[in-house]
Amino acid sequence: MFDNCVVLGGDIGEDLFRVADAELVARLRAAEVAQRRLQAAQALITAEIVARGVMGTYGYADAAGLLRDVLNVDAKDARQRARRAEMICATAGIDGSVVPATLPAAGSALREGEISAAHVDVIDHVLSLFPPAAERVLREEGERILTELARTNSPAVVRRAGREILDRLDPDGKEPDTEKLTQPRRELHLAWSAKGDRLRLSGYLDKESGVRLETLLSPLAKPRPADDATPDLRSVSERCGDGLAELLEYTERAGQLPGQGGEPPRCTITMTIDQLLGHDDSPVKLNDHRAISAAEARRLACDAKIVPAMLGGASEVLDLGRAVRTASLAQRCALYLRDKGCVFPGCDRPPQWTQAHHIKEWCEQSGPTDLANLCLLCSYHHRLIHHSDWTIRMGADGQPDIIPPAWLDPEQRARRNTYHQACRAPARLRTRDTRKRPKHGARHGAQPSAP
Repeated sequence: MFDNCVVLGGDIGEDLFRVADAELVARLRAAEVAQRRLQAAQALITAEIVARGVMGTYGYADAAGLLRDVLNVDAKDARQRARRAEMICATAGIDGSVVPATLPAAGSALREGEISAAHVDVIDHVLSLFPPAAERVLREEGERILTELARTNSPAVVRRAGREILDRLDPDGKEPDTEKLTQPRRELHLAWSAKGDRLRLSGYLDKESGVRLETLLSPLAKPRPADDATPDLRSVSERCGDGLAELLEYTERAGQLPGQGGEPPRCTITMTIDQLLGHDDSPVKLNDHRAISAAEARRLACDAKIVPAMLGGASEVLDLGRAVRTASLAQRCALYLRDKGCVFPGCDRPPQWTQAHHIKEWCEQSGPTDLANLCLLCSYHHRLIHHSDWTIRMGADGQPDIIPPAWLDPEQRARRNTYHQACRAPARLRTRDTRKRPKHGARHGAQPSAP
């Protein structure tokens, strides 16, 4: 069905060390596209096996059992392949009519080699969590959004976008337990090792406390190269452990917590003035990705510093920032609102993990420190932009465009991080909330709905 020589652009057996670098990368991508197309072809074959009942002919109760033994794969993998075939392939109904595929857009993208089987599995999982009452058009729109996102982002990013869509479909979630609202459940288990030289921690926190801990640990768990520029070889878990130890030390000396990106660590609540004043009870965002109720946000605002930001109709920042050598706090707030995280395509790093990057370098190109010349990049992609052929330019709409090197894309078409921008589910991806809410001005004891 597929000729390996055609797929890889030559004889597989040839000495690859003779191939130019750009051609080697091109062949790597061609091999991946071919593999994806073969996975789609295998799904079609599996769907035909199910339609004919071939597994019963050979004594198997289901397709997964047949796949497990014929392909010599694990049972979990076999079940996943059978499920994938069921989702992306059209089948014949009892009356002989064609039953459309459940995930036609994802199936088409897989056959084109644009997305991987892992992408399809993530999309299937997200759609399976849609509320039972969700209309068919909402499912189709959700599949379209996630499939388009999958073309340029990893499965992990698509999974996070799926959670964003699910939050919008049912922003209030299940009816909250009044006791849980007033007394959130938190657990922490401490167990010393037999030698008594280590303390093992386990447990969990509620959403609010979890975000607080995550925000405080973030600047302390960053990689720290040595003075001689030797990279930090600690794992993420090791850095978090060291960060927690430092957090304990800093807590003993309250008020000495270090900053991140030039500013002290903080939890950020994004809400409108109506939500703050109690005129709008729709959910708000904690650190831009955790949904909490407006009532919870107002409670947190009682003991918070409020930094106002004036926004235009298309979230265009209007009154923050002015030209200075380094990005000010106001400019960073503006960048957080505009970029919402690292702008490099496929990166899901939130604003707290990013640095302000000068598109035109401040020293060599005399680039100004204003919003039109700044964007957010995580440390990894910041280094990549400075030390590779990737470049950034500001688009006509005031959003940063990422330009790939010519060896990756000869046309050097502009790319954007669709996770932070385009993957946000449109407002129509919401179900109507029919539950009664207390009117404004209700007694203090009334409990607001939680997300």
